[in-house]
Amino acid sequence: MKRKLREFPVTEDPLLPIGTSISVRHFIPGQYVDVTGITKGKGFQGGMKRWGFKGMPASHGASLSHRSIGSTGQRDAPGKVFKGKKMPGHMGVEQRTVKNVWVYKIDPARSLIWVKGQVPGASGNFVFIKDAAYKKPDLALLPFPTYFVPEDEDSTKLEPLLVDLAIQIPSWLQIDLSLDHNLTIYETRFYTC
Repeated sequence: MKRKLREFPVTEDPLLPIGTSISVRHFIPGQYVDVTGITKGKGFQGGMKRWGFKGMPASHGASLSHRSIGSTGQRDAPGKVFKGKKMPGHMGVEQRTVKNVWVYKIDPARSLIWVKGQVPGASGNFVFIKDAAYKKPDLALLPFPTYFVPEDEDSTKLEPLLVDLAIQIPSWLQIDLSLDHNLTIYETRFYTC
């Protein structure tokens, strides 16, 4: 498997010694994370799909241009098409960050993390997960600067960590926690720095 190297800027407080292994237990169930990935490639697409343009009339004299973007400029002044004009072109394969994704469950034995929400990219793609920038968790619950595995711990016999039902679940999150449907499962592979 190809290795991925990624840097995450931090302040001086949570600096880790070189060689520290960061595992999936860096996160806790119930917290929010930001997930960054590369979107699915969709090839060359028209203006209607790429930018959501309305298109041209379906009838009343329109011929062969129903999905056209229409005019791209003005007349003599300025006499050009402005840079950045939304036009047909290549769509997808861009870096996107989905913010405030809710961590539902963590399985440290298999390095799996379950999240509720959208995750950019196709199945099997690498994603980068970091603590949410705008929804800060209770710092008393987080392992700071990260979770350090005890030397006598056997990671193969660890039980999955589920969100504590006593934690206030957001009202917009209509989910039956007894089911694992509609949850995105990602296998996380963490490497030594």
